[in-house]
Amino acid sequence: MFLANAKPSKANAHHGVFTEKKRPKNNSQQKEDSPSSQQLYFSPNKGQWSNDITSIAKANIPGGSVYIRKNGIRIVSSHPDDIAIKHKAFHYRSTDSLFVLRYHVSDIEFAFSQTPKRIDYENLAPFYENYFLGNNPAYWKNNVQPAAKIILREVYPRIDIAIYFVGDHLEFDWILHPGSHPNDIALRIDSSSIFNLKNNQIITTTSVGKWLIQAPVASQVMAITKKIKPILCRYTHRTDHLIGLSVGKYDTGQVLTIDPILVFSTYSGSQGDNFGFTATFDTAGCLYSGGIVDASIQKYPVTTGAFQTNYGGGGIGSPPVTLPCDISISKYSADGSKLLYATYMGGDDDEYPHSLCVDSDNNLLVFGTTLSTNFPVQTDSAFSDIHQGDYDIFINKLSTNGTQLLAGTLIGGQDADGFQTESPSTDLIYNYADNYRGDITTDTRGNIYLATCTRSDDFPTTPGAFQSKPNGATDAAILCINPNLSGLIWSTLIGGTKDDAAYSIKIDDSAHVFVGGGTSSGNFPMVGNGFLKTGKGNIDGYVLRLRQNTGNYEVGTYWGSEEYDQVYFIDLDIQQKVYFTGQTEGNINRSAGTYGKNNSAQFIGRFGNDLKTEEFVTTFGNRTTGQPELSPSAFMVDNCYNIYFSGWGSVIGVGNSGSTSGLPITIDAHQKTTDNKDFYLIVLGKDAKNLKYASYYGGNKSADHVDGGTSRFDKRGVIYQSVCASCPNTPPGLNDFPTSPANVAFKNNVSVRCSNASFKLDFRLGYAIDAIFTVNPKRLCRNAPVFFKQANIYKAQYLWDFGDGDTSHSINPSHLYKDSGTYSISLTVKDSNSCNPLASSKQTIQILVTPKGSITYSETICGSGIDFHLDITNTDSVFWNFGDGSQTQITAGNGLIQKNYQYKSGQYTPLILLKNTRSGCLDTLSIPVLVNSDSTHEILIANVFTPNGDNKNDCFRVFGLSPDCDKAELRVFNRWGERVFYTENLKLCWNGKVNNSGPELPSGTYFYQLDIIKSRYNKAPKLFSGSINLLRDQ
Repeated sequence: MFLANAKPSKANAHHGVFTEKKRPKNNSQQKEDSPSSQQLYFSPNKGQWSNDITSIAKANIPGGSVYIRKNGIRIVSSHPDDIAIKHKAFHYRSTDSLFVLRYHVSDIEFAFSQTPKRIDYENLAPFYENYFLGNNPAYWKNNVQPAAKIILREVYPRIDIAIYFVGDHLEFDWILHPGSHPNDIALRIDSSSIFNLKNNQIITTTSVGKWLIQAPVASQVMAITKKIKPILCRYTHRTDHLIGLSVGKYDTGQVLTIDPILVFSTYSGSQGDNFGFTATFDTAGCLYSGGIVDASIQKYPVTTGAFQTNYGGGGIGSPPVTLPCDISISKYSADGSKLLYATYMGGDDDEYPHSLCVDSDNNLLVFGTTLSTNFPVQTDSAFSDIHQGDYDIFINKLSTNGTQLLAGTLIGGQDADGFQTESPSTDLIYNYADNYRGDITTDTRGNIYLATCTRSDDFPTTPGAFQSKPNGATDAAILCINPNLSGLIWSTLIGGTKDDAAYSIKIDDSAHVFVGGGTSSGNFPMVGNGFLKTGKGNIDGYVLRLRQNTGNYEVGTYWGSEEYDQVYFIDLDIQQKVYFTGQTEGNINRSAGTYGKNNSAQFIGRFGNDLKTEEFVTTFGNRTTGQPELSPSAFMVDNCYNIYFSGWGSVIGVGNSGSTSGLPITIDAHQKTTDNKDFYLIVLGKDAKNLKYASYYGGNKSADHVDGGTSRFDKRGVIYQSVCASCPNTPPGLNDFPTSPANVAFKNNVSVRCSNASFKLDFRLGYAIDAIFTVNPKRLCRNAPVFFKQANIYKAQYLWDFGDGDTSHSINPSHLYKDSGTYSISLTVKDSNSCNPLASSKQTIQILVTPKGSITYSETICGSGIDFHLDITNTDSVFWNFGDGSQTQITAGNGLIQKNYQYKSGQYTPLILLKNTRSGCLDTLSIPVLVNSDSTHEILIANVFTPNGDNKNDCFRVFGLSPDCDKAELRVFNRWGERVFYTENLKLCWNGKVNNSGPELPSGTYFYQLDIIKSRYNKAPKLFSGSINLLRDQ
């Protein structure tokens, strides 16, 4: 939890005490000319403050003081307007000596707490303080060593609180041990302050200003899986001035921390020399790393069934990496414990991955360059499967399990494409491996966008392109290609007469594409009314805006100083404002109130969406040589407007010499020390006003770096970083890169030299909702269930619109679509407690053309079988199983199909399978059929009749035979064997007379023979015989 000034003061306050500070020799602190750049410390109360026996420690902050007490925190803050008055009074003696400084004392009490059982002081300052207050030596205290972090043990039963500063903001973490009760925690805000609970933050208004306590963030490391599980956590308003904590379900047998966590860090497991280039993530939090590997002798740990399990073979090893290679790709589980798949990707020459991303189906998109004439692409559907010459661009799409190449294409001309060449030299190569920059992204429809460069005169562009031919040595190339990589939607070049390249690409919510890059062309084309139409130096950065559907270039702006500048990454916030970052050798003055250091070498800025206004810019770092110390590797703005940056500073032997020496870090840094050759991770708050987190990451022996490609942050504030780790100049390799946890996929470096290490770090700096969701499946047949899943753990309001008129408020619903077509699904998430109360996103789903049919049957006249009546649509193939072991297949179209089938006696359930061969969709029909072919079951013969003229049973007849369909002979005999009746006409019956016309026969017993020659049920002859009683009235 952060405790921060809502409106921080811009000047330091006079604190009213005299201290003498002494530092050990050869120990100095880097000073930033920023209000939030120096580490703040707590000075323990050793008795130097005679009038304060309840405080444990005190810290001076801009505009006031913070006191740590046994049962709470006291904040003394001054009115920001009084700082200037006080300065004037003390220094110029020009103000009335009777002026009054306005202060406010606010107390945050740990309500119902107990006296801490122990107080621990951690992260001790590299100096000590001597206090000489007043004339009583009892209050003179020497060698008081401040601490950056204080932990009060068991302020509640089995609950600790850790208190420390991040920048000039106070943070406190609750640590709940097994057996504790979260409901014990309560904060009482003193009655002199007015507070309210908004966006899950405690905002307090005092007489001199406002301060707030940021939203709590809780997590827990699971005992068995070692996964870090986020836990729902909210403030609750108990009474007027009492705040409690509501915590979701968690494992009470494990430690729960409320309020960055290293999720995992792993080597690649490669035995061959393996360089790290690029990384990305998917919606499940899996990490994908892309690198190169020389597997000519020692192998990469490819998995069974992977897309390419054999090494394609490397070339001569082109500079700057000079390693014969194929591409290596690995996918790790979200917790890093499992290698989900690993594959080679390459032909018989060298190839390099520049950038990775996933599409909305979590298929991996790989953008890179290749020298191989046999590089694997989809030859039957590719935009081009022919290598045009030199370096060609490739884009490949791998299935989510890594087993299939779903799509792939080459793009290029006869010269180098996608690759900034060493010979002839390109002006824009500044850092080691800048040759491999560029970016790939995708939209919700699956279209793929690329920011890169080309030297080819015949690079493919589309009609109406802003620029179809290069103007200089290297031009920026920006393009959009369809999801199956079979055709360009649009493609254009943009450049001047020298070198130009595009490095980063993003898409906003209003159908705009933004591109960032660098140019050495004095005439780089700028259109529209952008912020800066003319460049300032020999090499400048730029940001452009194009139309998403056409690639039409709408507006652009330079950015830079009179010296070297390049924009390497851009990103968009939820208001669609454009952030940019990169390097400079110039002198850049920071915007007022931003964190940083003037004239540093790394910059972060923001434009409005129209690129007309620069809203702020800041620089950060510790430049001592006039050159940038960090090569940017990843950049992002989260939904709470926090700004994330990752870069590396090392001396590789070529390019700019970077360093991580002396860079500011925060007290909660994951790694507080550096060998000056590490990665540097930094997070700035909203509008770059404050430093929220900074840390090193790397080994202690080798120069950690990445070979040019992009790594990424997700919008939840998690970095997925690819690293070329433990890489000495000559074999053997080292094992110095920090890996974690113990069950990570590859804990040790087994390579002959370098390993493509990867790490995932969760910064957990904001409580923000998002509307990211997965759809499974996204392409399916009608009447199959579709499952939707989103990843928020918070109790938000959810509105799903399935695009067919149906909606749902479920967290993770499923849905059945009744009709074929393409549907747009939207999710809207609302949470008034989040820093972004509203989030929404859309995806499309395709319900394929699905067969549809109905089946009935009837018995045929004269017993020629069963007539089936099948009515079908969207069907071109019918497979018919009649249920008696017989089956057939017919080609069919829409409409009615009549089918006759002869059954034996019995009960059957025929099954009809309908198929649409184009979509692959099926439908099944079945119907029960009862067939009785045994005539004894159908023929009824009476055994008595009474021919008395009452029209009731007056005639002896046979029931169950059809006069039209059956053939039979009926004979009747008296007891002497004389035939008294014969007929072949099944419509006739015997009336009790001789042959129906002679004299009446007397009552008595007679005998019949029914000879069925043929019936509709049984074609074989059959004979029935029996007796019949004739009864007459006496």
